[in-house]
Amino acid sequence: MRCRCGGEQTLIHRDVVRSTTTGEEVRVGHVPHLICTRCGRTVLTPEMDRRVADAVAFAAERGATVLA
Repeated sequence: MRCRCGGEQTLIHRDVVRSTTTGEEVRVGHVPHLICTRCGRTVLTPEMDRRVADAVAFAAERGATVLA
């Protein structure tokens, strides 16, 4: 796949995601990301989007304050 900068994207896996709005790290398990080999921009795959949403819902159910 191609990044919007024109670089090639490659698949990587991460266990922790840092929120771009709060800077807080969220452990989401071993899930795939696409990363650009030119600019380093990461894109969440559809599986990752679901797992982050699940992690946020889980924390909110237990009384955590979730900032979006």
